[in-house]
Amino acid sequence: MSADAATEQQPLSEDARDVIVALLGQQEALLAELRWAYDQLERTQESDIVELRARVAKLEHRVAAGRHVTAPASAPSAPDSSDSRVGQVLRRVENAVQEPERTFRAAKRRVRRQVGKAARRAGLSR
Repeated sequence: MSADAATEQQPLSEDARDVIVALLGQQEALLAELRWAYDQLERTQESDIVELRARVAKLEHRVAAGRHVTAPASAPSAPDSSDSRVGQVLRRVENAVQEPERTFRAAKRRVRRQVGKAARRAGLSR
């Protein structure tokens, strides 16, 4: 086949047209089904998010009740700084998320100190 023959438009037979129309119909049906599936997924995700928010609010309320804090569960509550272990952990997590480099440097220093203590106990020096 030459390049000219490949670029020429040959008239389609009636059977070929029927096949193309059928394929386009199938494609439209598949796209409609895909849209439906995405809509279902979105609805499921939305309901999951609502359910998770309700669970978080319930847990926050439980934690607040356990500490005898009068803050409402729906408001974002900052745990007391030093009176609970939960507050300390939450504060550390928030700091780690906000300043990852600083958290990394602090962890590195802690590891160095632990290694240094172990080395001194073993009688090793720099």
